[in-house]
Amino acid sequence: MKKNLFFVSTRAVYPPYGGDKARVMSLLKVLSVHFNVHFIHLGNSSDEDINTKEFLKNLGVTNHTVVKYNYYHLLKGLILGTIKGLPLQVALYSKTKLRDNLLCLYNSGDIVYGHLVRSIPHIDCDILKKNLYFEMTDTISRNYSVLKKFLLPPLNFLIHYEEKMLINYEIYCAQISKQTFLVSENDIKYLKSFTSTKNISTTPLSLDFSDRKPISWSQHSKTILIIANFNSIQNYKGTLHFINDIFPFLRDNYNLQLKLIGNISKKYKNKFNRTRGVSVVGRVESLSTSLKDILCGVCPIQISAGTQNKILDYISFGIPVLATSRSKNAIDVSLRKYIYKCDRINEYINVFNQIINHDLVRNSDLLSASIKVRDIYSLKRLETSIMKFLT
Repeated sequence: MKKNLFFVSTRAVYPPYGGDKARVMSLLKVLSVHFNVHFIHLGNSSDEDINTKEFLKNLGVTNHTVVKYNYYHLLKGLILGTIKGLPLQVALYSKTKLRDNLLCLYNSGDIVYGHLVRSIPHIDCDILKKNLYFEMTDTISRNYSVLKKFLLPPLNFLIHYEEKMLINYEIYCAQISKQTFLVSENDIKYLKSFTSTKNISTTPLSLDFSDRKPISWSQHSKTILIIANFNSIQNYKGTLHFINDIFPFLRDNYNLQLKLIGNISKKYKNKFNRTRGVSVVGRVESLSTSLKDILCGVCPIQISAGTQNKILDYISFGIPVLATSRSKNAIDVSLRKYIYKCDRINEYINVFNQIINHDLVRNSDLLSASIKVRDIYSLKRLETSIMKFLT
């Protein structure tokens, strides 16, 4: 008989857009194989519609509870959480009835699986902490240590202050959990430099590649692709830098166009569309049917420390990948040879010259990479890495 596991999150998983949601979907899939998974999260009435229920059922979720969350809870959390000295990332989500709901459902011996640091205030009591496993994914404080370098006053001072509170809270989360899971070894080294806590381990990033088949690629294609959630600051700034400083030269000298696919606000969409040759598609139901005449995929991220799902998407579709050194170095070592480092305009020019002149990319290499990424970032590897601690 399966044990009960409460998966606690501050966000819904449907509609399935964004890296955090992709991670939650993977976790729910592998955990539901071994447990009766009760997904409990903050949200609103739209998170209880028939589409959401069907989506979660397909992920293997047994039960689903939505705890109402609105601007009143956000403001209350901001005020009271800040008074208590909680980081903003945590305080904003801290004052809801999620813990009360969880305590009503919980029985001794049930497992609690917290997702991200903002879930911990809802679990932080003696009863629920007894069997707590914690999905930190990455250290936000480490991301902030990079982000503050790109911001001007007063934002950089605010991020610096938040960084200090976050690292202390991340340490606390690891200390109260039976096991803490992070995607990157670099994040583990970073966290362990502040604490002697030993119960920290890696669980690989994983994606469902079932709808990602290699496309027909040609060096004669004319479209550069960026897949991203453009509303996040790192994706927005990286894409803006590429559009302003890199793309005009590529457009004018190689007759290329740029296609942007992913979640994007109307403000950012209008801003990007003003540049000649840029086409903002926005969200799509299926990536596979949206990729035609693609020359390469670009990951221009400059201020993120985590693994970029977009790189894995590009590789799985069998298209060349151009990425900044920061985003390339977060990918598994065996796949980095298929990723072309581009931090500066001269590096982009060099790579495009070689791609277009047949000197760099071979279809056999693209196919080999597409097969390899499915193995390295498979759901089975994620399942194995987690279950050795939960059994």
